[in-house]
Amino acid sequence: GNDIFSIQREVALAIAAILNTSLSKKETQHLDYIPTINLQAYDLYLRGKMLLENRNKPDLLIARDLFQQAVNKDNSFANGYSGLADTYLLSSFRGYEDPVKMLWFAKKNIDIALGLDSFSGEIQASLGYWYYQNFDLHAAEMTYRRAIGLNASQSNVYLWLAILLEAKGDHEEALKIYCQGGEVNPMWEYLQENKVRVMANKDEAEQALQLQKNLIEKAAHDNKQQRERYADLSRLHWSFNEKAAAVKAAKTAGNMGLIKFYTSDDNLILLAEVDKFYKDLQERSEYVSQLWMGVDYAFAGERETALTCFENAIALKEPAITFLLMKDYRFLNIKYLSLALIIRKVRQLVNF
Repeated sequence: GNDIFSIQREVALAIAAILNTSLSKKETQHLDYIPTINLQAYDLYLRGKMLLENRNKPDLLIARDLFQQAVNKDNSFANGYSGLADTYLLSSFRGYEDPVKMLWFAKKNIDIALGLDSFSGEIQASLGYWYYQNFDLHAAEMTYRRAIGLNASQSNVYLWLAILLEAKGDHEEALKIYCQGGEVNPMWEYLQENKVRVMANKDEAEQALQLQKNLIEKAAHDNKQQRERYADLSRLHWSFNEKAAAVKAAKTAGNMGLIKFYTSDDNLILLAEVDKFYKDLQERSEYVSQLWMGVDYAFAGERETALTCFENAIALKEPAITFLLMKDYRFLNIKYLSLALIIRKVRQLVNF
């Protein structure tokens, strides 16, 4: 039953030998750690972890089912419960499902996981994310750093810690953590996408633009994704007041909404797209997050509607309102001076 784990250990040691390096005692101990002796449960778990990286709702729900199957096959599989908790936490923060229910389900699975293995880095990372969504950033940061100390090879915790540091306004440290996460998982482009925002907020225009162009090149195999990344490049240029470059990138993206906004201050196309998206959600009776609806209206340049949604999100104490503590270059015509009152209200809810 342990053969697959023995093989993994030998492969890691062989790679270290080829690279003319050695594994630390902690790294070797991590290789010796067997999360479950049930190979089917472990396979389901790994498949769920891969889907979590995509961050979209359909993959998140499939991952949830895979983690549930994993713990059904081995009810002592602590990290399986942690993975299950992460699906609820991600759905809560990203506005896919009712956060009140999601946070309750997440904590239930975190408690089970902690009861099985309180020294698992992955479980500590999940607990940190739960603290973060309950506005206890101080406890979250300590728990994230504990998670990294226990297992420095997990991508999620670097992302979550860096986002927390951005919310605190510590962009220099956030950038450092994003870079560390990129070393752990260089293939996960989501880390790089978030890194662009930090560089923009540090006014490192040249570096931010170059990283965004690198992301565009990596999407050469996916025309839709590449167009979306050109649109983000356009918004990035616009945030740096490079209007001609913004229009050029918008044209390459084929985004008529952005072109109209840039050239004639007309946001009707952008607005219609957002209106349709939320009308469709409501017709399907899906949960609608006031925070993320406000963000989408902000991206569409619809200032007053966005601010109203943000006020509603704060009143509801949606977990993702901490996003507003981070400046986002994709906000088209909402100046952050206009968000001063909103940000003050969010900060009153947060324990730093």
